[in-house]
Amino acid sequence: MAIDHSKLKAWALCWPEDPRPLLFDNEQTAEENRQWFAKNYKTTPQGTPRGEPFVLQLSVTASLPK
Repeated sequence: MAIDHSKLKAWALCWPEDPRPLLFDNEQTAEENRQWFAKNYKTTPQGTPRGEPFVLQLSVTASLPK
């Protein structure tokens, strides 16, 4: 069964200078989580202030062998 890679999308919730995004399979859930984390997740466990979270849309581009 072939997979249509053009339809594979994900949304990554990211923070400045943090290499570990949270991944979501739809934009609404990613945005709801961004808003929650912006309000409730303002510092690191060490007490350092975090930057504002942002959402990136990810998609897959694939080329089939000829």
